[in-house]
Amino acid sequence: MAEETKKLSASRIKTLKSCSWIYWCKYHLKLPDKSNSGAERGNCVHTIFECLLNKRHKKHFNQIVKAGQISASPAIDRLVWKIILKSEILSEDSADNYKQIDEMILVGLKNDFFCKGIKLFDPEYEFNLVNDNPKYHARGFIDKWGVDHKKKQVFIKDYKSSKGKFDGEDLEFNVQALLYSVVSKKAYPEYRCIVEFIFLKYADDPIQTLEFDDVVLEGFEHYLESLNHKMNHFTYADAIADLAAKKPYPEKGFTGKLLCGFATEPGELKKDGSPKWHCSFKFAFDYYVLLDENRGFVKSDVDTKKLEKIKKENWSIEHRSYGGCPAFNKSSLTNF
Repeated sequence: MAEETKKLSASRIKTLKSCSWIYWCKYHLKLPDKSNSGAERGNCVHTIFECLLNKRHKKHFNQIVKAGQISASPAIDRLVWKIILKSEILSEDSADNYKQIDEMILVGLKNDFFCKGIKLFDPEYEFNLVNDNPKYHARGFIDKWGVDHKKKQVFIKDYKSSKGKFDGEDLEFNVQALLYSVVSKKAYPEYRCIVEFIFLKYADDPIQTLEFDDVVLEGFEHYLESLNHKMNHFTYADAIADLAAKKPYPEKGFTGKLLCGFATEPGELKKDGSPKWHCSFKFAFDYYVLLDENRGFVKSDVDTKKLEKIKKENWSIEHRSYGGCPAFNKSSLTNF
């Protein structure tokens, strides 16, 4: 039987590079992963950008840019508030989250939002790249991309709501930019590909631009092949082989031991009374899994009520326990 090739994505690759245990928890154990306010704000901003790219909504773009605030468009303002209040995380501090979302949207709209001179494709473009030699299968989404046939250039824009820009290896060997560039090269082999990241928290200097030559992209495709092979044969031994906890603290960026967080137990508080952040998979917890009629995995969550809402007839919900990261909970080494 031919080997089943798992689908690579920029997020999967980044997770595997950062911590083998987090990769195991997300993609093999399929544990519920807690969202955070930064990710939820980013999702909200992306939703608004996708909406405003529609030509029918150009008036809302004009209203917001002219006034310098999203409240200038009642329709967009209502949509933002609807997303905030629907989110358990964002609704906890709705006023501050609204302010941050407002500021990030303005940064995105003021930086060549409609890509003048470029023929844009539909936003949130989904690619499904199956390659035989080297052998790999990659899927993902591109926020915004288009082509300038006169200049023979492909332009890709990706919006980031993170606190920090790329630096070090994340900048020199940026998996997301490399993967997007490969997608571009397959579609337009004779065109240059320019990947532009817009960091929405950096109003004064939000843009980082990356471009790679054909030699680098060819090498990256072989790297994708090796990753696909590793993911297809990923074992528990692999899961504990490259733990973030065993890596040094980084000079820059959010990698290595920083990914684990400084909390020594769940719910530990800082001096100001706020909870210390920690990796979602650092400590043990109970959770529930929704299974279909063939006991196939559907979804997991720490709240059984959420699974009950989407449960169908003949489906079941199963209680399970997670033992925690083996770097901090030695008993978990034998739990799986």
